[in-house]
Amino acid sequence: MQMKNSFITLLKDRSYMSYWFATTFSMAASNILQFTLALYVLELTGSPTIYASILSIVVIPRILLTPISGVIADRYRRLHVMRLINFISMSLLMAYTIFSYANEGNIALYLLYILVVALEIIEVFYQAPESAILPEIIEQELISEAVLLSKIDDGIVFAQRLYWAHFFTRYLE
Repeated sequence: MQMKNSFITLLKDRSYMSYWFATTFSMAASNILQFTLALYVLELTGSPTIYASILSIVVIPRILLTPISGVIADRYRRLHVMRLINFISMSLLMAYTIFSYANEGNIALYLLYILVVALEIIEVFYQAPESAILPEIIEQELISEAVLLSKIDDGIVFAQRLYWAHFFTRYLE
């Protein structure tokens, strides 16, 4: 019963809900875009192997940069880091949109790989302050429930990538 009350308290907390909506939609949009770009690559090349590689390449920056992103999140104001990263993400996507429009949608494959890796780097550097900011916006006794709610979609997104990479590689090649 206490956990239920904790979740209700969190859902009524304006600061936490602002945080939750902002981070959920920001990262969901990034993940959807990465997945859509991978599908575009599949349509462009017809190769499930290339499709799977563009989905899988995101693991490399995550492994290499997660420790660095944690240090940055600890050294600088987390909210400022998150705002800066969102600004960088928006700028990158605007530049991509303008470039794509100027080239009538004809984008070289290596540029799509660069975009996907850049989006993953942005996501890695966003997630460290995102996780660490929780104690600053909610009460200490609600931390475990807040973390649970804020990370609920991470497993779904990761499993989705693995499933579709496996499916297209196995059944469409």
